[in-house]
Amino acid sequence: MRTFEIDTDYTRALARDLDAQAQPQPHHLPVLPGGPLGDFCSALAAAFHNLTARDNQLRADFAYLADTAVATSNAAESADATSATACASLLGGS
Repeated sequence: MRTFEIDTDYTRALARDLDAQAQPQPHHLPVLPGGPLGDFCSALAAAFHNLTARDNQLRADFAYLADTAVATSNAAESADATSATACASLLGGS
């Protein structure tokens, strides 16, 4: 059996990086010409809006994963401290 190990400092560093990537990024569609290119430009604008919506959802997912990573690190440290205290008291330590 292997002991479960988690490097909480590294996990938090990764969570900070992930959170930085989760920050909104402005996307601006340039003004598109009309006329004979109107249908193409309409399809291009629709694709751009779909990509922007997906990008926003991915960034929200990144933020959620970053929050979960920090919460997991905190819970692991708390459980470890509680277990260590319980073991110490069973063994007669303080």
